[in-house]
Amino acid sequence: MSSGRPAARARPGSNACADHAASCAGGGRGLRLGQIAAIQAARRTADPSIGIAFTCALLAACSRSPSLQRESPEPSASVIAIGEALGTCADIPACERECDAGSADRCRRLAASFAFGRGVEQDETHAAALYEHACDLKDPFACLYAGQMSEFERGVPKDDAKAAQFYDRACNLQWAPGCYNLAIMYERGTGVNVDREKAAALYEIACAAGAKGACVKGRAMHAPAGVIDF
Repeated sequence: MSSGRPAARARPGSNACADHAASCAGGGRGLRLGQIAAIQAARRTADPSIGIAFTCALLAACSRSPSLQRESPEPSASVIAIGEALGTCADIPACERECDAGSADRCRRLAASFAFGRGVEQDETHAAALYEHACDLKDPFACLYAGQMSEFERGVPKDDAKAAQFYDRACNLQWAPGCYNLAIMYERGTGVNVDREKAAALYEIACAAGAKGACVKGRAMHAPAGVIDF
């Protein structure tokens, strides 16, 4: 959920999300990265844009902390920053041709272009459709974004059940932030029935990916209801 501050807007190749995530980790809000070293590792990954996107995705979960919820939730870095970190299309017609030819990467980049109005008129409805198409082509990042478009009512009607399905697909495609978002859904019973065991298993996946807050939440799921894990 939004913290009430402007969402970090990372450009491809920037460290804005890593810096913001470090601040989040240090501030003790919601999700914490296991160590600042994990953020530095994201910066040093062989594909910088993927490393930044991963850190942004963990940051997105930080901003979903219950203590930061508002009555009308809006996507934070989860929708805005990660998509930009993974890139938009420099050549829209070329992206459209390659997307039509079956390139999941180009479909996702085209979706981001429409989502943020980069090189085209902003159209979140078309962006959501493109994210869903890229997800069908097995792009895990697109599955995550498609879920967030549905969860946060960006260009499509709010549909938590559909969002949970997209997060599940992202998780099954080995994208840990999808597992984290799905864990939150199972913990809260949003779009799915409450299931603490499933939530715990999903938090453990995110924990293994470096999210300290997910480790804490995973342990809490194993504790008797009403017991707070400090």
